[in-house]
Amino acid sequence: MSGSDPELLPTFIKKLCAAYPDVENRRFVLGVSGGVDSMVLLDLFRRTQEVHPLRLVVAHVDHGTRQGSSAVDRQLVASVCLDYTLSFYACCLKPGQLTGNFQSSARNCRYRFFHQVGRDCFGDEPFVVVTAMSLDDQVEKVFMDILQGRSLLSSLGHPLPGAWRPLADLSKAQLYHYARQQAVQWREDSTNSQPDYLRNRVRLLLQQQLEPDFGFTTSQQRTLVHDLEAGFGWLNRQMNATYIRLVQSGELDGVALRAEDAFVQSQVAHRFLVENRLEPDGRKVEQFCYLLNSKGGTRYLDGGRGVEVVFAYDRIYCRPQRVEGNDAPDPLCIDGCGDYHFGDKSLRLHRSKKTERKWFPLGANLVIFPLTIRNRLAGDTLRLPCGSVKLKKFLIDRKVPRTERHRLVVVENAHGEIIFLEGFGPVSPVAGAADDGEYWIEITPH
Repeated sequence: MSGSDPELLPTFIKKLCAAYPDVENRRFVLGVSGGVDSMVLLDLFRRTQEVHPLRLVVAHVDHGTRQGSSAVDRQLVASVCLDYTLSFYACCLKPGQLTGNFQSSARNCRYRFFHQVGRDCFGDEPFVVVTAMSLDDQVEKVFMDILQGRSLLSSLGHPLPGAWRPLADLSKAQLYHYARQQAVQWREDSTNSQPDYLRNRVRLLLQQQLEPDFGFTTSQQRTLVHDLEAGFGWLNRQMNATYIRLVQSGELDGVALRAEDAFVQSQVAHRFLVENRLEPDGRKVEQFCYLLNSKGGTRYLDGGRGVEVVFAYDRIYCRPQRVEGNDAPDPLCIDGCGDYHFGDKSLRLHRSKKTERKWFPLGANLVIFPLTIRNRLAGDTLRLPCGSVKLKKFLIDRKVPRTERHRLVVVENAHGEIIFLEGFGPVSPVAGAADDGEYWIEITPH
């Protein structure tokens, strides 16, 4: 795409129609943060609606990390959507709601919310999540993956499913130029210039050293990303064929995988973890490959979130990491308030107390639907004011008998956080006291 405004919109429309020939029958969820990239994306879609009657909604996640500044971002996006008569949906996170690597957790949270908005708005109809990753973003990601020792194939070779990035060949300078020429409103994230995060340090390295010292121009950046994508595209096709050959009914052929070289093993391990919704960090992939090539009997890898990867001699598969002797019923997912049955227990979730006995308050900021009701699993972790702690240790410290531990019921929100533990009430550091805007929960035997 060119940076000149007369060419940008027609080229965008051409790209949209090429990607989705039935564009007028498509549904789109735009992820809009309020920054220049996403506001230009919103403007381009809005102008495209004058030519094609698109079905379009806008989703925004307020991470709540900039002490009021992020609220202004949300208000800007909401105001522009109101001017354009577009449906606007926002998710406001609370401090401490994201765990682990902040940027990774925030990204995962955004995509979960975008897809949830799509399901809520369009039901069973297919939809496309659209995000505003620019050329600069891609170059930064390449350098970040190199510095962190990640597989470049995982970032450029395995794009996020269901996400379209139409601005990926536009530089940040081109987006600023378009925004100024078209009077697009946007907000600058003040934290982008702070060296607190690796991405910001990489950005400063590119801006202050590589670009001026080595003439790392937009054209060279585009060539770099294009060549990487072409090479990884070919490699990804080879790896995809290999993966299909090695997987049958969700299980990996362990004998055949051991016969592959180390690179293929690591890439297959990465994809297997992704396909099973497990976080494929470098250490976990390394452990996967170590257990794959280890001798001995059946081996196990803790995949996190109550899932274990089982390494038998000839096959590798995932299963729930149940506590020994646990005959728990299948997990129950609920999408709203009401009375429910789970095994031999009754669960009631309401916006007001029905009785005075055994009801516990749950902060509305914790109740992020859908909720999962289940028995505890080995590996469950609680986030407490003093930090994270294994649920098993939590129960041992409180002298809960072994025979009762595996029967305890936990309530998990859509972010994978345990927010309620039977017999102990809310177990989050941000639970707080109940008020008129919060929920009340009760779990009792039938």
